[in-house]
Amino acid sequence: FNLQGKYDTEILDKIILINIYNCIGVLFSFFSIIVNILKNDLFSIISLFIGLILLLSNFLYLYKTKKYTTSASILITIITSMLLLSIISPNGNPNSMYLFHTYPIITISLLGLKRGSIISLSLLGITTVLFIFTQSILIKYNIDGKAIISFVIAYLSVYLFIYFHEYIRSNSHQRTEKTMFEAQKSVKEKTEFIANLSHQIRTPLNNIIGITSLLNKTSLDAKQQDYIDTIQASAGNLYTVANSINKMSNLKYETTASNTLSFNLNLTISSTLELFSNQKLSNAKFNFNFSSKIPDKLIGDPVVIKQIFLNLIENFIKNKSTNQISLNIEVKIEKDSKEHIDCVFEISSDKPINIPLKPETNRYESIIKQEKVEIDSAKHIELLDLTITKELIKSNGGEFRIVHNSEKTVYSYTLPLKKVFKTPQKNEEKQDDITIKDTTKHLPTGGEKKSVQLKDSNILLVEDNLINQKIMQISLQNIVGNIDIANNGREALDKFDKKRYDLILMDVQMPIMDGIKTTIKLREIESMTNTHTPIIAITANALMGDRESCIEAGMDDYMSKPFQLQDLIDKMNHYLTKK
Repeated sequence: FNLQGKYDTEILDKIILINIYNCIGVLFSFFSIIVNILKNDLFSIISLFIGLILLLSNFLYLYKTKKYTTSASILITIITSMLLLSIISPNGNPNSMYLFHTYPIITISLLGLKRGSIISLSLLGITTVLFIFTQSILIKYNIDGKAIISFVIAYLSVYLFIYFHEYIRSNSHQRTEKTMFEAQKSVKEKTEFIANLSHQIRTPLNNIIGITSLLNKTSLDAKQQDYIDTIQASAGNLYTVANSINKMSNLKYETTASNTLSFNLNLTISSTLELFSNQKLSNAKFNFNFSSKIPDKLIGDPVVIKQIFLNLIENFIKNKSTNQISLNIEVKIEKDSKEHIDCVFEISSDKPINIPLKPETNRYESIIKQEKVEIDSAKHIELLDLTITKELIKSNGGEFRIVHNSEKTVYSYTLPLKKVFKTPQKNEEKQDDITIKDTTKHLPTGGEKKSVQLKDSNILLVEDNLINQKIMQISLQNIVGNIDIANNGREALDKFDKKRYDLILMDVQMPIMDGIKTTIKLREIESMTNTHTPIIAITANALMGDRESCIEAGMDDYMSKPFQLQDLIDKMNHYLTKK
């Protein structure tokens, strides 16, 4: 019937079973008709032919309707009638009595314990009464009292066997279903917990990144700049943790926008090590060796450099095999070209660290204990929970590897950095001074369009969190023409009804009316006026399916918190120029 995947497994099994019994009944009836034609038994021929037609009709009924319960009842009625007719037939075959013993198997397997038992025992009672009180049947089948008792015992034996078999199978199925239900409930609860946790992490994290980005645009001395870079690196680590919560086993690193600028690599690493040196509980000593051949100024992302070092050193300290650990840190040049240098960063311990082995990795244990033996670096990265760090290095053009033996553990990686030919002046221009000229350079070129410049645009921010509102207002106040605030979807609809907006920034999770319902309502209003206002979702909902839900509701784009302000500006420009 080609029903795989369309019905529940239990229903599919019932349909298959009915088909099997139907087919067996058709074949049995067909061959019995041939036998009775040879015997010239007209009564049996007619009754069997009618039964054959009914069985074929039941097969077609099941094929057309898929109503397995009704089809099962029809099948049982046909079989019951044919068995009783075989008894009262003038030329009945004594061998047909053996067919009665299959009846409990068919009825209980198709109708279940309760209905199957009632019908099976009812047929046994009717048949026994016919045997006892119908003299012609006793003579025809040559039945005496002992034969009747033997028949009843055999019938009851088959009935009890199939009854207990079905009872055990049914109970086992119920237990399995209960276990599956509890497992599904547990998974649902965990998924909801992860979704809430992700939302709670991303909202304040977005605020931290937003504030540090604003501070980074102000006039800072070297020490203040280093503190801001460290905060950004830590926020970047937390961002990757939020991503790993969402991605789970299907991990894929998503990098934020690069903070590429001219920086001093030596000072960047030294200030990161200083964080751990000031922590008395870290029990770590550092021997730092920085190659004199590396230029004082390089172009790259100092936040990423800090982020990687924070991850690796914390990992060393967390997995140290002794109370005190000494780390040798060496930075040198691997390749040197006219415009780029490839720097090698190597962090090694004076003693091997503890690698947390999982049960399935015990086969590596004997190899790990051997002296001066390097094993699969990728396996070590997985065991030490450094996959995110590896992806971070890889996304910045580098390569990460681990060497572990009985004497020490070494983390090494390469990163490409650009050389500085003309010392660029750090852009001290404040965030408030950013103009549309700075943000339109990433826009795609195209034909002439009626566009709205950001500095002239009228934006509606739909956001219930007061801190988020404040940060967005501060970040965009001198970039866009006007920003109106709506605290929930209902307020957004009221404002939209009274004023025309060029673009809407929409939160998703809000009280009174959420962003999804609000967008659907807005699109219904616009369908009557043949207009379209771009809507960009800005939300902490970042699990699988959240983007699809926003787009399906009618939003034009989606950004998950935390995000880089420049990415948002680029998207706003894109949709404003599409108008």
